[in-house]
Amino acid sequence: MRRTQLAAVAAMLACLPLSAQAQAGTGLRIGIAAGANLPNEDFADGAKTGMVFQGWAGLNLGTLGVRGEIHYSRSDLDAPIIRRVGNSALPDDGIGETSGNVDILGLTINGVFNFPTPVIRPYLIAGGGWYSRDVEQNVQGDLEEFRNLSRTDSDFGWNAGAGVAIPLGRISAYLEARYHSVNTGNRKTEFVPVVLGVVF
Repeated sequence: MRRTQLAAVAAMLACLPLSAQAQAGTGLRIGIAAGANLPNEDFADGAKTGMVFQGWAGLNLGTLGVRGEIHYSRSDLDAPIIRRVGNSALPDDGIGETSGNVDILGLTINGVFNFPTPVIRPYLIAGGGWYSRDVEQNVQGDLEEFRNLSRTDSDFGWNAGAGVAIPLGRISAYLEARYHSVNTGNRKTEFVPVVLGVVF
C-alpha cells in the first residue's frame, strides 16, 4: 500500500513542471518590443522605413486574450506628406529636396486568439483605438509656404495581424507583424510594424 501511495505522489510531482509550464502564459502579462515600421500605400510615397517601439499589458485566458497597447514610431521623409496649405497646392513635379520626419503615437485595445499548439504558439490579433500623426516637413524650392511646415492629425484607426510566441521558462519571446490604417485627413496613414519582443 505504501509503495502505491509513494508511486502516486511521485507521479503528481513529475506532472507539476508540465502543469506550471502550461499555465505560465495565462493571467496578467506585460510585453515590450521594438522593430521596423514599414509605410504602405500613400504614406509610403513620403515616409521611409522607420523604427517602432511597443509596450502593452494584457490578460491571457488561454485561447483568448485582450491587450491594452501603446506604440510609437518615427520615420524620416524623402517626399512631401503635407501637399496643401490654404489655397496653395504643391505641384507633382519640380519639387526640391524634402527633409523632416513623421511621428505616430497609438493607443489601442486589441483582442488576441492563441492557437492551442505546443511550444511554438502562433496567434492572431486585431483591434482599434486612437492614433496621432505629427509631421515636421521642409520642402526646398520656390514655394515659400511649404518650408518648415508642421501638422498634427488625430483620429481613430484599426489594426490586424499575426504573430508567434516561443515560451522561454517564465518569459516568452515573440515576433509580430500588423497592418494599421488611420483616417488622417484626405489620405489614410497605413503602415506595418514588424517587431521582436519579450513577454513577462
